[in-house]
Amino acid sequence: MPLLLLLSGGVYSLSSLSRAISLVQHSGEVQLVLSQLLSSLVDAETGQRGYLVDGERRFLEPYERALSTWHAEMARLRALTQDNPDQQQRLDRLGRLIDKQLEELRATMAARDSGARGSDLDARMAAGKETMDDIRRVVSEMEEEERRLGHERQQAAASRWRWTLLVFFGGAFAFVSIAGAVWIQRRGAKARERLAAER
Repeated sequence: MPLLLLLSGGVYSLSSLSRAISLVQHSGEVQLVLSQLLSSLVDAETGQRGYLVDGERRFLEPYERALSTWHAEMARLRALTQDNPDQQQRLDRLGRLIDKQLEELRATMAARDSGARGSDLDARMAAGKETMDDIRRVVSEMEEEERRLGHERQQAAASRWRWTLLVFFGGAFAFVSIAGAVWIQRRGAKARERLAAER
């Protein structure tokens, strides 16, 4: 019975450890997708600036790529943070800011296509920079939250690892102790049987 309890405890400990490690990896994945999303938006902004200067459509490739990828990156973040209401609220803010930023980029390029140049575009570009700064702030808040969660989850994983080792070493010790006691008991019984037979 004690061995069965130890075995059950060991299985539970391994399961808890696996879950804790998975949560640590989960925080890392959220940070990675946030980084990819921000990189896409920065590339879009850079491409737009290149287009505003030269008017060459080739500069718009990063902008068009961001248009085609950001929804999927946001959906991935939404799924990864579905158990965290604070992160979901930040994602709502982030989505609105990205919509605003991409619209500002589009409107600024449309103004350039209509003949606006230099100082005529300054106000629009300043608005775009302000929105991009807001995006960076929200992404930074989300990254900070994931770093905090990751730290907590690493500590939990370390604690569960220590508990798992304790359970398995305790189980091994109990098994050896019980096996040793059984072996001694059987040896003693055989010795008594021999002694009885000799008499």
